[in-house]
Amino acid sequence: MVLNQIKQLKLCAFVIFSILFFYSLSSVKLHNATSVINSDVTAYYTYLPAVFIYQDVELKFINNLPNVWYQNIWRYKTKTDKSALKMTSGLAILYLPFFLLGHLLATVLEYPPNGYSIPYAIMLLVAGIFYTSAAFYYTGRLLAKYFKFSVALITSLLLIFATNLLIYSSSLGAYSHAFNFFLFTFFLWKTIEYYDLPNIKTALTLGLTFGLITLIRPTNGLIALFFILFNVINLKGFITRCKLFLNNYTHILLLVSIAILVWIPQLLYWNHISGEFFHYSYGDEGFFFDNPRIMRGLFGFRKGWLIYTPIMSLALIGLIIMAFLNKTRKAFFLPTIIFVPINIYIVLSWWCWWYGGSFGQRAFIDSYATLAIPLAFVIERGLSLNKRMKYIVLPILVFFVYLNCFQSWQFNTGMLHYSSMTKSAYLRIWGKVSKPHDLYCLLKRPDYKAAKFEGIDKSYYSKCPNQITLTSEEAGIPFKPKTAGIFRIKENSFISIHYGKKVFAQKLNIALDENDIYNVSFFLKRELVDKKLFYINIDEPGVHLYNYELSEKLKNEGFDEIKIFPIGGDKKYYFSHLSIE
Repeated sequence: MVLNQIKQLKLCAFVIFSILFFYSLSSVKLHNATSVINSDVTAYYTYLPAVFIYQDVELKFINNLPNVWYQNIWRYKTKTDKSALKMTSGLAILYLPFFLLGHLLATVLEYPPNGYSIPYAIMLLVAGIFYTSAAFYYTGRLLAKYFKFSVALITSLLLIFATNLLIYSSSLGAYSHAFNFFLFTFFLWKTIEYYDLPNIKTALTLGLTFGLITLIRPTNGLIALFFILFNVINLKGFITRCKLFLNNYTHILLLVSIAILVWIPQLLYWNHISGEFFHYSYGDEGFFFDNPRIMRGLFGFRKGWLIYTPIMSLALIGLIIMAFLNKTRKAFFLPTIIFVPINIYIVLSWWCWWYGGSFGQRAFIDSYATLAIPLAFVIERGLSLNKRMKYIVLPILVFFVYLNCFQSWQFNTGMLHYSSMTKSAYLRIWGKVSKPHDLYCLLKRPDYKAAKFEGIDKSYYSKCPNQITLTSEEAGIPFKPKTAGIFRIKENSFISIHYGKKVFAQKLNIALDENDIYNVSFFLKRELVDKKLFYINIDEPGVHLYNYELSEKLKNEGFDEIKIFPIGGDKKYYFSHLSIE
């Protein structure tokens, strides 16, 4: 690869970093750190504050954090009655330089240096963008070894802007997927480098990278197939590969030793909090290998990979093309043709095969580097068949980019639902820039309990507006049920529900967005009676409810108005199942 091409890749990587950074600034509530440090991220990230700020791996410090973090940070009790983090610590290692910079910024800018203020959240987003940009650079270099530079550049750009990696390297950039995408890409690059010139340094780098890959997600250890089978074309080639490993056994021992060494802190942590060096932190979550959801995971409208990331269908076609190539360009065929179906099988055998709230099949993002080669083959063939063909292929690729960017925007604005999409809902929002009034009625909520404990894929239609009622009693006289409808609120606005004179109630049940925080205020004759923040808990499968216990004053004196504010953000929220009893 010529020096000028390397410079061009570096320049493109910098431009991509800038685009993703400013896109993140526009799509994330940067005044609210919980918009970045939430859900899976808390379980990956909390190792760093625990070790470097509080020196407390048993997580007792969480009890002294502001209530929003006490509620938000995932942990569970082990059999030794100590609090533990569900996720392994691999991602925390990649976060580390950015966490330290965030800590410095928090101190200098006088934000709370508690590990959970705005500077830490911003630096986690920067981390995801940085590793995505680095992955782009190494993907470009890898592809340029086998294709024209133009094909390598186009393919590398498509992997970011035409796939759901775009979401997970920007607004959701602190999640694990952009980091895993980088590690996979780097591992493949170092694999090629090792076979060009076997040496200890490259073997050590491969061991470190493989250790981190498995420490973030153990099932991603399947990537070892690429190191073992790269450039193996037939049985003779496999025998030659085995001889190479025997002749360089010190390299292999060092590679394995470094990978194990990366795991040592995690094993010590598990032993400390559970009494076991090998501890399964996922509790009652597991795989159903006898019932993988292959068709739904690939083509279903809830989270179908090829529905929401259709460009990857070209990569799968590319696998077929690779089978008929000459030996020189067939180096990736055997590991890829083995890796891809096994990876699909494992990913879609997980009990929650749709992987919770996400855009598309996020679990496949990690392995997009393995599909870069077959995708590049399709693009190369499409652009080189004849001169006119490029005028067909290029618009198709541009459409894939447009579709992904548009649907990413729909996801960020809440129009494309994070877990309950159906074919009807998908067609209803196709090309729309505002949420259809009847969209909620078309969604089907998955039954998490049935999936987790029985491996059964059930889902239920959401209740429509005409099914939502408010009932109450005033001075012992029953009111007739009143239709509440769908209440829509934006930032700095509220829903206001009036009941005439007084309403007496024991509980207020509200279905809200599980990722947000709300302020609820009760008024009596326009005088504030009670006001507090509340957080969302899961009350039953697929329905997020918060049961708000009213104070004695409200129970005794009643109220005539309720106002509910989202804490930050500008997306619309839809309230249903709203009842006062």
